[in-house]
Amino acid sequence: MSEYVTGILFNEGLDKVALITEEQSEKHKGNYGLVGGEVLGVEDCFSAMARHIMGDLGIWVDQDLWIMAGGIVNKGHSVMILTAATDKVLEGEYLPDDRELLIADLNNLPDNMLRNVPELIFQALSAIQKAQELGDI
Repeated sequence: MSEYVTGILFNEGLDKVALITEEQSEKHKGNYGLVGGEVLGVEDCFSAMARHIMGDLGIWVDQDLWIMAGGIVNKGHSVMILTAATDKVLEGEYLPDDRELLIADLNNLPDNMLRNVPELIFQALSAIQKAQELGDI
C-alpha cells in the first residue's frame, strides 16, 4: 500500500492557512490545495511532511510540531492528514514551477479550492485546538 501525507499549516494565531495551487493535474490546475506527497522508504509520516513543506515552501517546520488530524484509506493507498501551527508559514515564498502560495484568512477562503480542502482545513483546526486544550502542544 502506498502512503502519502498532506499537511495543513496554520499560523500561530490559527486564523490563516497556507494553500498552494495545483499544477500537476489539468483538471485541477490553478485550484488551491495543500502541501503533501509520498512517504518514502523508512520515513515516517511526520518526517515526510517536514520534507514536503521544505521542498514546496522553502521553510523548515520540525517534525515534532506536526500532529495527526486524520487519515484516509482508499484503493491501495493511505493519506495521513497532519497539521501544525507556526508563524514560519508567513515566511514561505519558494514554490517550484508556476505554483502560487496563498496565506488565506480562514474567514475568507478562496472559492477555487480542491473539493475536500475546506473540510480538511476545519478538521485540522479542530484537532490542533483540541491538542492545545489538552496541553499536548
